[in-house]
Amino acid sequence: MPYTVDVLPNGYVDSAWSLTGTITVTNPNDWQSVTVSLADTVNLTGLTCTVNGGTTTLTLAASQSKTVAYTCTGAPSSYTGTNTATATWDKAAAHTANGSASGTAAVSYVMTKEVNKVITVTDKVTGSTTVKTLGTVDWAKGIQTVNTAGGVTGAIGGWQFRYSNTYAVPTNGCTSYTNTATISQTGQTDAVTVSVCGPPWIGDGTIGYWQNKNGQAIITGGAYTKTLVGTKYINVCNVTTWLRQFAPFQDLSATSTCAQVGTYVLNVIKSANASGATMNAMLKAQMLAAALNYYYTTVEPRRSAPAGSLSTMTFDISPWSGAFGGATKMTLLQMLQYASSQSNVAGTIWYAQNKTTQGLAKDAFQAINMSRILVVG
Repeated sequence: MPYTVDVLPNGYVDSAWSLTGTITVTNPNDWQSVTVSLADTVNLTGLTCTVNGGTTTLTLAASQSKTVAYTCTGAPSSYTGTNTATATWDKAAAHTANGSASGTAAVSYVMTKEVNKVITVTDKVTGSTTVKTLGTVDWAKGIQTVNTAGGVTGAIGGWQFRYSNTYAVPTNGCTSYTNTATISQTGQTDAVTVSVCGPPWIGDGTIGYWQNKNGQAIITGGAYTKTLVGTKYINVCNVTTWLRQFAPFQDLSATSTCAQVGTYVLNVIKSANASGATMNAMLKAQMLAAALNYYYTTVEPRRSAPAGSLSTMTFDISPWSGAFGGATKMTLLQMLQYASSQSNVAGTIWYAQNKTTQGLAKDAFQAINMSRILVVG
């Protein structure tokens, strides 16, 4: 499945601002000490300045000078400005005319480091341990389109990687795969989810299912109609009448109870084989399972497949068209009716005893029973 990953530059972002320096304070008095309080401000909004690690009170002896560091953090509103350091003291105690003094210095931020000018783009599919490297892109090279073969193929306002992934097609139904592209250096990601679908699940009613306890329970527990036969009422299983519309199953007694239908199904399936000159027995078992799947999902819904599903689906039978008069599309009911038209009562003579054609019909019904057939409508 082909993919395209577009890597679009959206400008740069400044970070990690740092403003540092020193403040020197001098006591010009040559006969007594003085205690001062220091503050530092920058005429740029967004900054917080700290002097001397937070210890802003200094005592200077007569004629002494001290130098302390300051640090300002935050995102500045501009990259040029003025820094002002101010010292204040008790002018009465110091016998001075003023109680403060300030000094200024110009501020100019400069870029010292660039990061992520070159990035690596990777791809990973959910559930896979493989990380695929799609390639690298370099901001300094401008806007271009790059494919995984290494060629530049045009401008799209960013970089473009074209690649493909191979996914396993599920036996039936759909499987979702999430494909995530990642910029390794920044962790930025984008993802897309795709569905890969095989044939839809249509019941999985194999011949094995209809002879096991679950399939048998559906048959023996089915609906019935009280029917007067001679002088007695018999609980004739409703599926009996439905199955007997098809010639291969007209050896099922018209008055069979649901328990008797279950036994009939068991015997047909146990007799299934593909050896010998014909494939009548195996074809009969596969067609019977298909007929039961249709009946119990449509006529008398007793299975987990959606009611009506097999009555509304049209199947691609082109691989087996030779057994259905050359048709390439049919519903299951149409397939049952056509195969029935090629059989005598009980299916002992079928498709003029041509084993190859019988095999095509058998394979088509088996594909439905195992959900291995494509639905085209």
